[in-house]
Amino acid sequence: MTRAVASIETTDYNDQPVAGGLGCSRTQGNDVISGDLEGSARWEGLSVVDATGVGGFVGLSRFEVSLGGRAGSFVLQFSGTVAADGSSEAAVLVMSGSGTGELTGLHASGRLTADADGTTLVLDHDQD
Repeated sequence: MTRAVASIETTDYNDQPVAGGLGCSRTQGNDVISGDLEGSARWEGLSVVDATGVGGFVGLSRFEVSLGGRAGSFVLQFSGTVAADGSSEAAVLVMSGSGTGELTGLHASGRLTADADGTTLVLDHDQD
């Protein structure tokens, strides 16, 4: 497996509370990806955060990127937690069969971390 590291900058973010309270919300956004992956992503997620800022989230993101000189797209599934200081960490997985173009057959998993210094994706990958 090969490791790819990328920075993620969110350029558009829309957070909508979900009826029923409990700090539930539905969030959508757009990202610019730079580093070993270059391109963009569109994502949607669900989260629950308590009054202290602690919570969890799940979601899907469609990446349209170049990875190792190969262009294509894939869907990244994520599931993570948010700490009271606003930092977050998520496990990520490229959904099987979602790779297109030169990224067809991509298999990958890794971690997404976000804190005051920014958001970083670490992805260990290989391809059929």
